[in-house]
Amino acid sequence: MPTTASNAATITTLEARALLASTGTTGLRTWEAALYLGTYLSATEGRLLVENKTVIELGAGTGFISILCAKHLAANYVLATDGSGEVVDDMASNVYLNGLEGSGVIDSVVLKWGHVLTDGIFESHNSNRIFDVALGADVVRSSLS
Repeated sequence: MPTTASNAATITTLEARALLASTGTTGLRTWEAALYLGTYLSATEGRLLVENKTVIELGAGTGFISILCAKHLAANYVLATDGSGEVVDDMASNVYLNGLEGSGVIDSVVLKWGHVLTDGIFESHNSNRIFDVALGADVVRSSLS
Protein backbone atom coordinates (compact mmCIF):
# COMPACT_ATOMS: atom_id res chain seq x y z
CA MET A 1 0.00 0.00 0.00
CA PRO A 2 1.40 3.41 -0.88
CA THR A 3 2.10 5.78 2.01
CA THR A 4 -0.46 8.54 2.31
CA ALA A 5 -0.99 11.25 4.92
CA SER A 6 -3.52 9.04 6.69
CA ASN A 7 -1.27 5.97 7.06
CA ALA A 8 2.17 7.58 7.31
CA ALA A 9 4.32 6.77 10.33
CA THR A 10 4.61 9.96 12.37
CA ILE A 11 6.72 11.28 15.22
CA THR A 12 5.88 14.48 17.07
CA THR A 13 8.63 16.50 18.76
CA LEU A 14 8.72 19.80 20.57
CA GLU A 15 11.75 21.80 19.52
CA ALA A 16 13.36 25.09 20.50
CA ARG A 17 15.47 26.06 17.50
CA ALA A 18 16.08 29.61 18.75
CA LEU A 19 17.64 28.44 22.04
CA LEU A 20 20.64 26.60 20.61
CA ALA A 21 23.44 28.84 21.80
CA SER A 22 21.81 30.61 24.73
CA THR A 23 21.32 27.46 26.82
CA GLY A 24 24.72 25.92 26.10
CA THR A 25 23.21 22.80 24.54
CA THR A 26 22.48 21.63 21.01
CA GLY A 27 19.93 19.01 22.11
CA LEU A 28 16.78 21.08 21.81
CA ARG A 29 16.28 20.42 18.11
CA THR A 30 16.40 17.53 15.68
CA TRP A 31 19.49 17.90 13.53
CA GLU A 32 19.82 16.78 9.93
CA ALA A 33 22.08 13.86 10.87
CA ALA A 34 19.24 12.35 12.94
CA LEU A 35 16.91 12.61 9.95
CA TYR A 36 19.45 10.79 7.77
CA LEU A 37 19.97 8.11 10.42
CA GLY A 38 16.20 7.76 10.77
CA THR A 39 15.86 7.29 7.01
CA TYR A 40 18.53 4.58 7.06
CA LEU A 41 16.99 2.80 10.05
CA SER A 42 13.57 2.88 8.39
CA ALA A 43 14.91 0.97 5.37
CA THR A 44 14.98 -2.84 5.52
CA GLU A 45 18.73 -3.10 6.18
CA GLY A 46 18.65 -0.51 8.95
CA ARG A 47 15.49 -1.84 10.56
CA LEU A 48 17.22 -5.19 11.08
CA LEU A 49 19.75 -3.41 13.32
CA VAL A 50 17.10 -2.41 15.89
CA GLU A 51 14.12 -4.74 15.42
CA ASN A 52 13.68 -6.92 18.54
CA LYS A 53 16.86 -5.39 20.02
CA THR A 54 17.74 -3.44 23.15
CA VAL A 55 18.99 -0.02 22.05
CA ILE A 56 20.80 2.84 23.77
CA GLU A 57 21.01 6.22 22.09
CA LEU A 58 23.80 8.59 23.12
CA GLY A 59 23.15 12.32 22.79
CA ALA A 60 19.49 11.70 21.97
CA GLY A 61 18.45 15.36 22.07
CA THR A 62 14.75 15.54 21.16
CA GLY A 63 14.59 11.74 21.22
CA PHE A 64 13.65 11.49 17.55
CA ILE A 65 15.76 8.38 16.84
CA SER A 66 14.85 6.68 20.13
CA ILE A 67 11.14 7.35 19.57
CA LEU A 68 11.41 6.09 15.99
CA CYS A 69 12.97 2.84 17.21
CA ALA A 70 10.40 2.36 19.98
CA LYS A 71 7.30 3.45 18.07
CA HIS A 72 7.86 2.28 14.50
CA LEU A 73 10.87 -0.05 14.27
CA ALA A 74 9.90 -2.71 16.85
CA ALA A 75 12.84 -2.30 19.24
CA ASN A 76 12.31 -4.34 22.43
CA TYR A 77 13.57 -1.49 24.61
CA VAL A 78 15.23 1.90 24.04
CA LEU A 79 17.17 4.01 26.51
CA ALA A 80 17.52 7.58 25.28
CA THR A 81 20.36 9.46 26.99
CA ASP A 82 21.64 13.02 26.94
CA GLY A 83 24.06 15.01 29.07
CA SER A 84 21.58 17.82 29.75
CA GLY A 85 18.80 17.49 32.32
CA GLU A 86 16.78 20.15 30.48
CA VAL A 87 17.05 18.16 27.24
CA VAL A 88 16.04 14.92 28.99
CA ASP A 89 13.00 16.68 30.52
CA ASP A 90 11.94 17.89 27.07
CA MET A 91 12.60 14.43 25.64
CA ALA A 92 10.19 12.95 28.19
CA SER A 93 7.54 15.32 26.83
CA ASN A 94 8.23 14.01 23.32
CA VAL A 95 7.90 10.42 24.54
CA TYR A 96 4.50 11.39 25.99
CA LEU A 97 3.40 13.15 22.78
CA ASN A 98 4.07 9.93 20.86
CA GLY A 99 1.97 7.77 23.16
CA LEU A 100 4.94 5.91 24.64
CA GLU A 101 4.90 7.20 28.24
CA GLY A 102 4.64 4.28 30.66
CA SER A 103 4.94 1.75 27.83
CA GLY A 104 8.07 0.15 29.26
CA VAL A 105 9.59 0.30 25.78
CA ILE A 106 11.45 3.61 26.18
CA ASP A 107 13.07 5.57 29.01
CA SER A 108 15.13 8.76 29.03
CA VAL A 109 17.92 9.53 31.49
CA VAL A 110 20.82 11.93 31.95
CA LEU A 111 24.15 10.36 31.04
CA LYS A 112 27.15 12.70 31.34
CA TRP A 113 30.18 11.38 29.56
CA GLY A 114 33.31 11.24 31.68
CA HIS A 115 31.35 11.38 34.96
CA VAL A 116 31.05 8.56 37.46
CA LEU A 117 27.56 7.05 37.61
CA THR A 118 26.88 7.48 41.32
CA ASP A 119 23.22 8.43 41.65
CA GLY A 120 21.75 5.07 40.65
CA ILE A 121 19.38 6.54 38.05
CA PHE A 122 21.07 4.81 35.13
CA GLU A 123 21.36 1.56 37.04
CA SER A 124 17.72 1.58 38.21
CA HIS A 125 16.50 1.70 34.62
CA ASN A 126 18.95 -0.87 33.35
CA SER A 127 19.89 -3.38 36.00
CA ASN A 128 21.22 -6.47 34.26
CA ARG A 129 20.33 -5.01 30.86
CA ILE A 130 22.69 -5.63 27.98
CA PHE A 131 22.40 -3.30 25.00
CA ASP A 132 22.56 -4.85 21.55
CA VAL A 133 22.94 -1.57 19.67
CA ALA A 134 24.35 1.87 20.48
CA LEU A 135 23.16 4.72 18.26
CA GLY A 136 24.28 8.32 17.98
CA ALA A 137 23.62 10.94 15.34
CA ASP A 138 25.68 14.12 15.31
CA VAL A 139 27.01 13.35 18.79
CA VAL A 140 29.17 16.05 20.37
CA ARG A 141 30.93 16.37 23.69
CA SER A 142 31.12 19.89 25.01
CA SER A 143 33.60 21.14 27.58
CA LEU A 144 30.73 23.26 28.98
CA SER A 145 29.17 20.29 30.77
